[in-house]
Amino acid sequence: SGSITLQPATSVIQTTVIAGGGSGGYNSGSTTGGGGGGAGGILEVSCISVTGGASLSYTVGGGGAGGRGSQNNGTNSVLSTPSAKTAIGGGYGNNSGGSGGGGNSGAGSSGTACQGNSGGAFTCGPAPSGVSYKSGGGGGAGGAGQTGACSGGGAGGVGKTITITGTPVVYGGGGGGGVRNTNDFSFSGGAGGPGGGGAGGPSGGVGAGVGINASVNTGGGGGGQGNYYNNSPAFVGGNGGPGRVIFKEPVIQGVAPGIWSMNSVYEFVKDGNWV
Repeated sequence: SGSITLQPATSVIQTTVIAGGGSGGYNSGSTTGGGGGGAGGILEVSCISVTGGASLSYTVGGGGAGGRGSQNNGTNSVLSTPSAKTAIGGGYGNNSGGSGGGGNSGAGSSGTACQGNSGGAFTCGPAPSGVSYKSGGGGGAGGAGQTGACSGGGAGGVGKTITITGTPVVYGGGGGGGVRNTNDFSFSGGAGGPGGGGAGGPSGGVGAGVGINASVNTGGGGGGQGNYYNNSPAFVGGNGGPGRVIFKEPVIQGVAPGIWSMNSVYEFVKDGNWV
């Protein structure tokens, strides 16, 4: 967060404002996996009138903090001047926001129109043994989160490709949904969505129960908490990724002290008087 000073001759700018992603959800009463966090909203504005030499202030939204029994929305990113342009922070698992969080007890939550997408739904079973609860992936800036499937948690929604810098970069992937199972440890957490989303916590094996943090400054959603029957205190939801604010102003070329017709240049050069 901070401010920039525009070039003296700048009259228009372009901006992309990316909010912080929501954290992965945590288990509700140790009965379900946590839904994936929704990505931060992405707002693109192609033409903003400005005053040359002006100072523009902006705020970069933070990612929602995950943890044990803790879940939080991402915070908004804002271009404050010359007029407020606000991208909405992503929702934590099972909560609305820039992109909605994945479901951990039912349907996924909705996203903010024109900035993000809805989270995927929660599903229960079937499973080889015991009862399996698979949470939905968080919504991404470019697509909805997936519903939890028989093979594991739902994948996070895909992010959005941004080209303001000239090189395509994907931001705002949703977090994957976590998995809880009573006595089967073979289920994987949902994959994080392309664009920085964190993967959901699996029911067992390496990284059991732990939702993965979203990538920094992508606005991605955190992975949902997973667990199995012993519900270890180490099982946590992943953090959402902080956002980003990108400005683009035109290159202003230097201005020559005078303008000469080609005929005049030719005559000066021919006479040896061109300096």
